[in-house]
Amino acid sequence: MANLEQLFQEACQKNDVEGVKSLNSKHPNLLDEIIKACQRSEDPLLITACLPGSLEAAKEMARLWPQLASIKNQRVHLTISTRLHRAAVEGSSDVIRALVSICPESLEKLTSNGETALHLAVKKSRSDAFQALVDEAKSHRKEHLFTWKDKEGNTVLHLATLNKLKQIVELLIRENSNRRIMIRINTVNKQGQTALQLCNANSQDSVFKEIGWVIQRAIVQQSPQLPAAGSPNSSWN
Repeated sequence: MANLEQLFQEACQKNDVEGVKSLNSKHPNLLDEIIKACQRSEDPLLITACLPGSLEAAKEMARLWPQLASIKNQRVHLTISTRLHRAAVEGSSDVIRALVSICPESLEKLTSNGETALHLAVKKSRSDAFQALVDEAKSHRKEHLFTWKDKEGNTVLHLATLNKLKQIVELLIRENSNRRIMIRINTVNKQGQTALQLCNANSQDSVFKEIGWVIQRAIVQQSPQLPAAGSPNSSWN
């Protein structure tokens, strides 16, 4: 079967979707061979399919064989996670979708600084990549990722606020209000600050001021009978 594996790998390297389909139709046992290959730590088959130049082939693999997502192989998962982090930093939305389709668990993998791909996309101001990650997290029921903190205790809401990414803050608030994801607006980081308090500390900046209003409105909507924690001072008026 080494020849079949080689043919499949070549099809992936060439991003040959029709070639993948043809091999699948001609060889009923192709999936079994792929799974066996992927379970051998020395075999790069699945990793090859996740290269940026092989996106369409990777998507076709995910469509034909959703079972691939359940493969337990530390090397494969680590490689996909590393590439997912790189795609988040580079803003490669298509790469993100292809990688997550094959390995949804990669969304939960952390960098040495405790960052998920969501954290990285926000830190690099990659709005499109962040949207792709939000979509994938919702699709794979990993909404808990939006409350995760990096080593500084910052959630994606903290980071979006610090980077003055109003569009991302609004996206998070909107998705949270629609109960599509879960964020905790009053979560504090290691400096003891909520996202709104970060805005308070920079209230002379017009963008921080606008973001502060977005967050404050969300807090009031969640608990209209209570004053917002860290509510803006008179500089917001």
